[in-house]
Amino acid sequence: MTHTHADSFRFRKTGSIILEIAITAPIFLLVSAFLLTGITCARADVLFSQAIDQVTQEIAVGVPAVGGAIDLMEAVLSILNSNSSSVTETGDAIKRKISRSKNS
Repeated sequence: MTHTHADSFRFRKTGSIILEIAITAPIFLLVSAFLLTGITCARADVLFSQAIDQVTQEIAVGVPAVGGAIDLMEAVLSILNSNSSSVTETGDAIKRKISRSKNS
C-alpha cells in the first residue's frame, strides 16, 4: 500500500485544520473569558448601585422619624423637668409644714 500524492494532500489539509483550531481556540477562549468577566463586572456594578440607592432611600425615610422621636423626647423631658421642680417645691413645702407641726 503506497501513499499517493492525493493521500498526502488530504493529510496535510486535515493537519492544517487541526493546527488552525489549535491556534484559534485559545484565543477564542481568552476573548470569551474577557467578555464574560466584563459582563459580570458590569452586572455587579449595577446591582451595587441599586443596593446603595435602596439603602439611602431607607435611611432617608428613617432619619425624619428619628428626628421626630428626638424632638418628642426633648419635649417630654422638658415637661418632666418643669414638673419635677414643682414636685420638689411641693415636697419642700410639705416638709416645712411637718417640721412646723412638730415644733409647735
